[in-house]
Amino acid sequence: MKTDVKELSPSKRELVIEVPWEELETLYTAFLKKFRSRIRMPGFRKGKVPMGIVERQYGSHAELEFVKDHFNMFYYKGLQEAKLNPVGEPDVEHIHFHKGEPLHLHLNLEILPELKLPSYKEGFKVEKPVYAIKKEDVEKQIEELRKKNAELTEKGGPAEMGDYLEAEVVETDAEGNPVTGAEPETSTLVLGENPITEERAQALVGIQKDESRQLVFKAEHEKDEDRYFKVKALKIQKLNLPEVNKEFVQTVDPELETVTQLKEKIKNELQDYLDKESEKQLDNNIREYFLGELKDFEIPGTIIQGYLDDLYKDQKEQVAGIPEEQFREQYHEMAHNTLKWMMVREEIIKQEKLQATDEEIQKKVDDLIMKVDEKLRDAYKSYYESDNFKKTLSQELMSDKVMDHLKSFARIKENKITRKG
Repeated sequence: MKTDVKELSPSKRELVIEVPWEELETLYTAFLKKFRSRIRMPGFRKGKVPMGIVERQYGSHAELEFVKDHFNMFYYKGLQEAKLNPVGEPDVEHIHFHKGEPLHLHLNLEILPELKLPSYKEGFKVEKPVYAIKKEDVEKQIEELRKKNAELTEKGGPAEMGDYLEAEVVETDAEGNPVTGAEPETSTLVLGENPITEERAQALVGIQKDESRQLVFKAEHEKDEDRYFKVKALKIQKLNLPEVNKEFVQTVDPELETVTQLKEKIKNELQDYLDKESEKQLDNNIREYFLGELKDFEIPGTIIQGYLDDLYKDQKEQVAGIPEEQFREQYHEMAHNTLKWMMVREEIIKQEKLQATDEEIQKKVDDLIMKVDEKLRDAYKSYYESDNFKKTLSQELMSDKVMDHLKSFARIKENKITRKG
Protein backbone atom coordinates (compact mmCIF):
# COMPACT_ATOMS: atom_id res chain seq x y z
CA MET A 1 0.00 0.00 0.00
CA LYS A 2 1.16 3.53 -0.83
CA THR A 3 -0.24 6.74 0.62
CA ASP A 4 0.17 10.36 -0.37
CA VAL A 5 -1.01 13.30 1.76
CA LYS A 6 -1.62 16.82 0.48
CA GLU A 7 -2.36 19.75 2.82
CA LEU A 8 -5.44 21.64 1.63
CA SER A 9 -5.64 23.90 4.72
CA PRO A 10 -4.42 23.73 8.34
CA SER A 11 -7.38 21.45 9.15
CA LYS A 12 -7.96 19.67 5.82
CA ARG A 13 -5.96 16.95 4.08
CA GLU A 14 -6.29 15.06 0.82
CA LEU A 15 -5.36 11.41 1.28
CA VAL A 16 -4.63 9.23 -1.73
CA ILE A 17 -4.40 5.49 -1.06
CA GLU A 18 -3.09 3.05 -3.67
CA VAL A 19 -3.27 -0.69 -3.05
CA PRO A 20 -1.37 -2.80 -5.63
CA TRP A 21 -3.17 -5.73 -7.24
CA GLU A 22 -0.63 -8.10 -5.68
CA GLU A 23 -2.03 -7.17 -2.23
CA LEU A 24 -5.61 -7.48 -3.45
CA GLU A 25 -5.59 -10.68 -5.48
CA THR A 26 -6.02 -13.17 -2.62
CA LEU A 27 -8.71 -11.01 -0.96
CA TYR A 28 -10.57 -10.52 -4.21
CA THR A 29 -10.49 -14.22 -5.11
CA ALA A 30 -11.93 -15.15 -1.70
CA PHE A 31 -14.57 -12.41 -2.05
CA LEU A 32 -15.60 -13.69 -5.52
CA LYS A 33 -16.23 -17.16 -4.13
CA LYS A 34 -18.58 -15.71 -1.51
CA PHE A 35 -20.17 -13.46 -4.11
CA ARG A 36 -20.78 -16.48 -6.44
CA SER A 37 -22.47 -18.38 -3.61
CA ARG A 38 -25.35 -15.85 -3.73
CA ILE A 39 -25.88 -16.02 -7.52
CA ARG A 40 -28.86 -17.85 -9.06
CA MET A 41 -29.00 -18.54 -12.83
CA PRO A 42 -31.26 -20.85 -14.86
CA GLY A 43 -29.57 -24.16 -15.53
CA PHE A 44 -27.26 -23.97 -12.50
CA ARG A 45 -27.71 -24.74 -8.84
CA LYS A 46 -27.42 -21.77 -6.48
CA GLY A 47 -23.74 -20.95 -5.92
CA LYS A 48 -22.56 -23.28 -8.69
CA VAL A 49 -22.51 -20.83 -11.61
CA PRO A 50 -19.07 -21.04 -13.31
CA MET A 51 -16.75 -18.24 -12.18
CA GLY A 52 -16.17 -17.08 -15.77
CA ILE A 53 -19.90 -16.50 -16.31
CA VAL A 54 -20.19 -14.72 -12.95
CA GLU A 55 -17.36 -12.35 -13.83
CA ARG A 56 -18.70 -11.63 -17.33
CA GLN A 57 -22.21 -10.80 -16.13
CA TYR A 58 -21.60 -9.45 -12.61
CA GLY A 59 -17.97 -8.31 -12.71
CA SER A 60 -18.63 -4.56 -12.25
CA HIS A 61 -21.12 -5.22 -9.48
CA ALA A 62 -18.70 -7.61 -7.73
CA GLU A 63 -15.88 -5.03 -7.90
CA LEU A 64 -18.15 -2.38 -6.34
CA GLU A 65 -19.27 -4.74 -3.57
CA PHE A 66 -15.65 -5.71 -2.90
CA VAL A 67 -14.67 -2.04 -2.38
CA LYS A 68 -17.67 -1.49 -0.09
CA ASP A 69 -16.83 -4.55 2.01
CA HIS A 70 -13.14 -3.69 2.34
CA PHE A 71 -13.24 0.13 2.35
CA ASN A 72 -12.78 0.53 6.12
CA MET A 73 -9.86 -1.90 6.17
CA PHE A 74 -7.96 0.03 3.47
CA TYR A 75 -9.01 3.40 4.91
CA TYR A 76 -7.81 2.75 8.46
CA LYS A 77 -4.62 1.09 7.24
CA GLY A 78 -4.00 4.16 5.07
CA LEU A 79 -4.57 6.47 8.07
CA GLN A 80 -1.99 4.51 10.07
CA GLU A 81 0.59 4.68 7.31
CA ALA A 82 -0.03 8.40 6.74
CA LYS A 83 -0.14 9.05 10.52
CA LEU A 84 -3.42 10.95 10.32
CA ASN A 85 -6.06 11.27 13.03
CA PRO A 86 -9.21 12.63 11.34
CA VAL A 87 -12.35 14.07 12.92
CA GLY A 88 -15.64 12.94 11.44
CA GLU A 89 -16.14 10.84 8.33
CA PRO A 90 -14.08 11.28 5.14
CA ASP A 91 -15.44 12.80 1.95
CA VAL A 92 -14.85 10.30 -0.84
CA GLU A 93 -13.74 12.22 -3.94
CA HIS A 94 -12.87 9.28 -6.20
CA ILE A 95 -12.69 5.46 -6.19
CA HIS A 96 -11.20 3.35 -8.95
CA PHE A 97 -10.90 -0.43 -8.99
CA HIS A 98 -10.97 -3.22 -11.57
CA LYS A 99 -9.77 -6.79 -11.29
CA GLY A 100 -6.07 -7.00 -12.05
CA GLU A 101 -5.51 -3.26 -11.36
CA PRO A 102 -4.53 -1.30 -8.25
CA LEU A 103 -7.26 0.15 -6.03
CA HIS A 104 -7.22 3.96 -5.85
CA LEU A 105 -8.99 5.92 -3.11
CA HIS A 106 -9.02 9.74 -3.10
CA LEU A 107 -10.37 11.11 0.19
CA ASN A 108 -10.70 14.51 1.82
CA LEU A 109 -10.33 14.54 5.60
CA GLU A 110 -10.66 17.03 8.42
CA ILE A 111 -8.04 16.79 11.15
CA LEU A 112 -7.53 18.56 14.43
CA PRO A 113 -4.52 20.75 13.73
CA GLU A 114 -1.72 20.97 16.25
CA LEU A 115 -2.24 23.90 18.59
CA LYS A 116 0.90 25.92 19.23
CA LEU A 117 0.42 28.29 22.15
CA PRO A 118 1.79 31.84 21.89
CA SER A 119 4.92 32.62 23.94
CA TYR A 120 2.84 33.82 26.87
CA LYS A 121 5.50 32.88 29.45
CA GLU A 122 7.64 35.71 28.12
CA GLY A 123 4.93 38.01 29.47
CA PHE A 124 1.90 39.46 27.72
CA LYS A 125 0.10 42.77 28.13
CA VAL A 126 -3.50 42.84 29.23
CA GLU A 127 -5.77 45.49 30.73
CA LYS A 128 -7.89 45.26 33.85
CA PRO A 129 -10.63 47.76 34.75
CA VAL A 130 -10.54 48.91 38.38
CA TYR A 131 -13.79 50.46 39.57
CA ALA A 132 -13.72 53.21 42.16
CA ILE A 133 -16.71 53.62 44.49
CA LYS A 134 -17.78 57.22 45.01
CA LYS A 135 -19.93 58.74 47.74
CA GLU A 136 -22.66 59.26 45.12
CA ASP A 137 -22.79 55.50 44.43
CA VAL A 138 -23.56 54.80 48.09
CA GLU A 139 -26.14 57.58 48.22
CA LYS A 140 -27.85 56.19 45.14
CA GLN A 141 -28.15 52.78 46.81
CA ILE A 142 -29.58 54.46 49.91
CA GLU A 143 -32.20 56.14 47.72
CA GLU A 144 -33.10 52.80 46.13
CA LEU A 145 -33.57 51.32 49.61
CA ARG A 146 -35.75 54.27 50.59
CA LYS A 147 -37.96 53.71 47.54
CA LYS A 148 -38.17 50.01 48.31
CA ASN A 149 -39.39 50.79 51.82
CA ALA A 150 -41.57 53.78 50.88
CA GLU A 151 -45.35 54.07 51.11
CA LEU A 152 -47.73 55.36 48.45
CA THR A 153 -50.49 57.74 49.57
CA GLU A 154 -53.20 59.28 47.41
CA LYS A 155 -52.97 63.03 46.93
CA GLY A 156 -55.70 65.47 46.00
CA GLY A 157 -53.70 67.95 43.93
CA PRO A 158 -52.19 67.82 40.45
CA ALA A 159 -49.51 65.29 39.50
CA GLU A 160 -45.89 66.30 39.93
CA MET A 161 -42.62 64.79 38.75
CA GLY A 162 -41.97 61.58 40.68
CA ASP A 163 -45.66 60.91 41.40
CA TYR A 164 -47.32 57.57 40.64
CA LEU A 165 -50.19 57.95 38.21
CA GLU A 166 -52.75 55.16 37.99
CA ALA A 167 -54.27 55.76 34.59
CA GLU A 168 -56.46 54.39 31.83
CA VAL A 169 -54.33 54.31 28.68
CA VAL A 170 -55.44 53.73 25.09
CA GLU A 171 -53.47 54.17 21.84
CA THR A 172 -54.88 56.83 19.48
CA ASP A 173 -54.07 58.62 16.24
CA ALA A 174 -52.67 62.16 16.20
CA GLU A 175 -56.20 63.60 16.55
CA GLY A 176 -56.94 61.55 19.67
CA ASN A 177 -59.18 58.93 18.10
CA PRO A 178 -58.57 55.36 19.33
CA VAL A 179 -56.78 53.24 16.72
CA THR A 180 -58.58 50.21 15.35
CA GLY A 181 -58.53 47.32 17.80
CA ALA A 182 -57.05 49.37 20.66
CA GLU A 183 -58.59 48.68 24.07
CA PRO A 184 -58.11 50.86 27.19
CA GLU A 185 -55.75 49.35 29.77
CA THR A 186 -55.10 50.40 33.36
CA SER A 187 -51.42 51.07 34.06
CA THR A 188 -49.31 52.72 36.74
CA LEU A 189 -47.01 55.39 35.33
CA VAL A 190 -44.14 56.88 37.31
CA LEU A 191 -43.54 60.43 36.12
CA GLY A 192 -39.84 60.81 35.33
CA GLU A 193 -38.98 57.09 35.26
CA ASN A 194 -38.67 54.97 32.13
CA PRO A 195 -40.68 54.71 29.93
CA ILE A 196 -42.25 57.98 31.12
CA THR A 197 -38.95 59.87 30.95
CA GLU A 198 -38.69 63.45 32.19
CA GLU A 199 -39.21 64.71 28.64
CA ARG A 200 -42.35 62.65 28.12
CA ALA A 201 -43.59 63.31 31.65
CA GLN A 202 -43.86 67.05 30.94
CA ALA A 203 -47.12 66.33 29.11
CA LEU A 204 -48.58 64.77 32.28
CA VAL A 205 -47.21 67.10 34.97
CA GLY A 206 -50.17 69.04 36.39
CA ILE A 207 -52.83 66.53 35.33
CA GLN A 208 -55.78 66.24 37.75
CA LYS A 209 -57.81 63.18 38.72
CA ASP A 210 -60.33 62.25 35.96
CA GLU A 211 -58.53 64.57 33.49
CA SER A 212 -57.32 63.20 30.14
CA ARG A 213 -54.21 64.22 28.22
CA GLN A 214 -52.30 63.09 25.15
CA LEU A 215 -48.92 61.40 25.56
CA VAL A 216 -46.57 61.21 22.55
CA PHE A 217 -43.75 58.72 22.02
CA LYS A 218 -41.56 60.35 19.38
CA ALA A 219 -40.09 58.06 16.71
CA GLU A 220 -36.47 57.16 17.44
CA HIS A 221 -35.65 56.08 13.88
CA GLU A 222 -36.57 57.50 10.49
CA LYS A 223 -38.49 54.40 9.46
CA ASP A 224 -40.59 54.55 12.66
CA GLU A 225 -43.62 56.74 13.31
CA ASP A 226 -44.72 58.77 16.33
CA ARG A 227 -47.16 56.93 18.63
CA TYR A 228 -49.97 58.67 20.50
CA PHE A 229 -51.77 57.67 23.69
CA LYS A 230 -54.75 59.07 25.57
CA VAL A 231 -54.06 59.03 29.33
CA LYS A 232 -56.90 59.46 31.80
CA ALA A 233 -55.84 59.93 35.46
CA LEU A 234 -57.69 57.57 37.81
CA LYS A 235 -55.57 58.07 40.92
CA ILE A 236 -52.56 60.24 41.76
CA GLN A 237 -50.22 58.97 44.45
CA LYS A 238 -47.17 60.39 46.13
CA LEU A 239 -44.23 58.26 47.19
CA ASN A 240 -43.45 58.98 50.86
CA LEU A 241 -39.80 58.12 51.40
CA PRO A 242 -38.77 57.08 54.91
CA GLU A 243 -36.29 59.23 56.80
CA VAL A 244 -32.75 57.83 56.92
CA ASN A 245 -32.39 57.14 60.63
CA LYS A 246 -31.83 54.25 63.03
CA GLU A 247 -35.35 52.88 62.46
CA PHE A 248 -34.78 52.85 58.69
CA VAL A 249 -31.37 51.20 59.11
CA GLN A 250 -32.80 48.36 61.20
CA THR A 251 -35.64 47.88 58.69
CA VAL A 252 -32.96 47.26 56.07
CA ASP A 253 -30.66 45.18 58.31
CA PRO A 254 -31.62 44.40 61.93
CA GLU A 255 -27.95 43.73 62.79
CA LEU A 256 -26.97 47.35 62.07
CA GLU A 257 -27.63 50.35 64.30
CA THR A 258 -26.29 53.47 62.63
CA VAL A 259 -26.52 55.14 59.22
CA THR A 260 -22.72 55.10 59.05
CA GLN A 261 -22.70 51.32 59.47
CA LEU A 262 -25.29 50.94 56.70
CA LYS A 263 -23.31 53.13 54.33
CA GLU A 264 -20.11 51.22 55.11
CA LYS A 265 -21.88 47.92 54.42
CA ILE A 266 -23.27 49.20 51.13
CA LYS A 267 -19.85 50.49 50.12
CA ASN A 268 -18.19 47.15 50.91
CA GLU A 269 -20.87 45.16 49.08
CA LEU A 270 -20.61 47.42 46.04
CA GLN A 271 -16.84 47.19 46.05
CA ASP A 272 -16.95 43.41 46.40
CA TYR A 273 -19.35 43.16 43.47
CA LEU A 274 -17.27 45.47 41.28
CA ASP A 275 -14.04 43.69 42.21
CA LYS A 276 -15.58 40.44 40.97
CA GLU A 277 -16.71 42.17 37.77
CA SER A 278 -13.18 43.50 37.36
CA GLU A 279 -11.72 39.98 37.65
CA LYS A 280 -14.29 38.68 35.16
CA GLN A 281 -13.25 41.36 32.69
CA LEU A 282 -9.57 40.56 33.23
CA ASP A 283 -10.30 36.86 32.58
CA ASN A 284 -12.15 37.83 29.41
CA ASN A 285 -9.28 40.07 28.26
CA ILE A 286 -6.82 37.20 28.78
CA ARG A 287 -9.09 34.95 26.74
CA GLU A 288 -9.27 37.62 24.01
CA TYR A 289 -5.46 37.88 23.99
CA PHE A 290 -5.13 34.17 23.17
CA LEU A 291 -7.93 34.27 20.59
CA GLY A 292 -6.21 37.22 18.92
CA GLU A 293 -2.82 35.50 18.89
CA LEU A 294 -4.42 32.37 17.44
CA LYS A 295 -6.71 34.11 14.95
CA ASP A 296 -5.34 31.98 12.09
CA PHE A 297 -5.83 28.70 13.95
CA GLU A 298 -8.62 26.79 12.22
CA ILE A 299 -11.14 24.60 14.03
CA PRO A 300 -12.47 21.80 11.76
CA GLY A 301 -15.97 22.51 10.50
CA THR A 302 -17.15 19.07 11.63
CA ILE A 303 -16.39 19.97 15.26
CA ILE A 304 -18.05 23.38 14.98
CA GLN A 305 -21.18 21.87 13.44
CA GLY A 306 -21.32 19.25 16.20
CA TYR A 307 -21.09 22.00 18.83
CA LEU A 308 -23.86 23.97 17.08
CA ASP A 309 -26.01 20.82 16.88
CA ASP A 310 -25.86 20.45 20.67
CA LEU A 311 -26.34 24.19 21.26
CA TYR A 312 -29.41 24.31 19.03
CA LYS A 313 -30.96 21.31 20.83
CA ASP A 314 -30.32 22.93 24.23
CA GLN A 315 -31.73 26.31 23.21
CA LYS A 316 -34.47 25.21 20.81
CA GLU A 317 -37.27 26.46 23.07
CA GLN A 318 -35.59 29.82 23.75
CA VAL A 319 -34.94 30.49 20.05
CA ALA A 320 -38.35 29.36 18.79
CA GLY A 321 -39.15 31.16 15.57
CA ILE A 322 -35.50 31.53 14.47
CA PRO A 323 -34.73 29.24 11.50
CA GLU A 324 -32.02 26.70 12.32
CA GLU A 325 -29.81 27.93 9.46
CA GLN A 326 -30.02 31.49 10.79
CA PHE A 327 -29.23 30.25 14.30
CA ARG A 328 -26.12 28.44 13.04
CA GLU A 329 -24.93 31.49 11.14
CA GLN A 330 -25.57 33.77 14.12
CA TYR A 331 -23.68 31.57 16.60
CA HIS A 332 -20.92 30.27 14.31
CA GLU A 333 -18.26 32.77 15.42
CA MET A 334 -19.12 32.27 19.09
CA ALA A 335 -18.85 28.49 18.66
CA HIS A 336 -15.50 28.82 16.88
CA ASN A 337 -14.06 31.04 19.64
CA THR A 338 -15.48 28.89 22.45
CA LEU A 339 -13.97 25.72 20.99
CA LYS A 340 -10.64 27.45 20.36
CA TRP A 341 -10.45 28.65 23.97
CA MET A 342 -11.35 25.16 25.20
CA MET A 343 -8.41 23.79 23.19
CA VAL A 344 -6.10 26.48 24.62
CA ARG A 345 -7.21 25.61 28.14
CA GLU A 346 -6.77 21.86 27.60
CA GLU A 347 -3.30 22.39 26.13
CA ILE A 348 -2.23 24.47 29.14
CA ILE A 349 -3.64 21.83 31.52
CA LYS A 350 -1.68 19.15 29.67
CA GLN A 351 1.58 21.09 29.47
CA GLU A 352 1.49 22.28 33.08
CA LYS A 353 0.06 19.00 34.43
CA LEU A 354 -2.68 20.90 36.30
CA GLN A 355 -5.26 18.93 38.23
CA ALA A 356 -8.07 19.37 40.74
CA THR A 357 -7.46 17.01 43.65
CA ASP A 358 -10.20 15.14 45.51
CA GLU A 359 -9.31 17.16 48.61
CA GLU A 360 -9.82 20.48 46.76
CA ILE A 361 -13.16 19.35 45.36
CA GLN A 362 -14.37 18.11 48.76
CA LYS A 363 -13.35 21.38 50.42
CA LYS A 364 -15.42 23.27 47.85
CA VAL A 365 -18.37 20.96 48.56
CA ASP A 366 -18.02 21.46 52.33
CA ASP A 367 -17.89 25.25 51.92
CA LEU A 368 -21.08 25.22 49.83
CA ILE A 369 -22.90 23.02 52.34
CA MET A 370 -21.94 25.37 55.22
CA LYS A 371 -23.50 28.31 53.36
CA VAL A 372 -26.89 26.58 53.24
CA ASP A 373 -29.43 27.16 56.00
CA GLU A 374 -28.88 24.52 58.67
CA LYS A 375 -32.45 23.22 58.31
CA LEU A 376 -31.91 22.54 54.59
CA ARG A 377 -28.37 21.12 54.68
CA ASP A 378 -29.35 17.46 54.59
CA ALA A 379 -31.44 18.02 51.47
CA TYR A 380 -28.67 19.92 49.70
CA LYS A 381 -25.86 17.63 50.87
CA SER A 382 -26.88 14.66 48.70
CA TYR A 383 -26.91 16.93 45.63
CA TYR A 384 -23.57 18.57 46.42
CA GLU A 385 -22.00 15.17 47.10
CA SER A 386 -23.18 13.68 43.79
CA ASP A 387 -20.66 12.66 41.14
CA ASN A 388 -22.20 14.95 38.52
CA PHE A 389 -21.96 18.01 40.75
CA LYS A 390 -18.38 17.18 41.74
CA LYS A 391 -17.51 16.85 38.06
CA THR A 392 -18.85 20.35 37.48
CA LEU A 393 -16.87 21.64 40.46
CA SER A 394 -13.74 19.98 39.10
CA GLN A 395 -14.17 21.80 35.78
CA GLU A 396 -14.64 25.13 37.59
CA LEU A 397 -11.53 24.53 39.68
CA MET A 398 -9.52 23.68 36.57
CA SER A 399 -10.69 26.89 34.88
CA ASP A 400 -9.57 28.85 37.95
CA LYS A 401 -6.19 27.09 37.98
CA VAL A 402 -5.63 27.89 34.29
CA MET A 403 -6.46 31.56 34.86
CA ASP A 404 -4.26 31.77 37.95
CA HIS A 405 -1.42 30.25 35.94
CA LEU A 406 -1.88 32.74 33.07
CA LYS A 407 -2.18 35.73 35.41
CA SER A 408 1.25 34.90 36.84
CA PHE A 409 2.72 35.77 33.40
CA ALA A 410 0.41 38.67 32.55
CA ARG A 411 1.67 42.26 32.60
CA ILE A 412 -1.54 43.81 33.88
CA LYS A 413 -2.29 47.47 33.27
CA GLU A 414 -4.98 48.74 35.61
CA ASN A 415 -7.44 51.27 34.22
CA LYS A 416 -9.31 53.18 36.92
CA ILE A 417 -12.94 53.60 35.99
CA THR A 418 -15.59 55.64 37.73
CA ARG A 419 -18.82 53.69 37.99
CA LYS A 420 -21.71 55.11 35.99
CA GLY A 421 -25.38 54.47 36.58
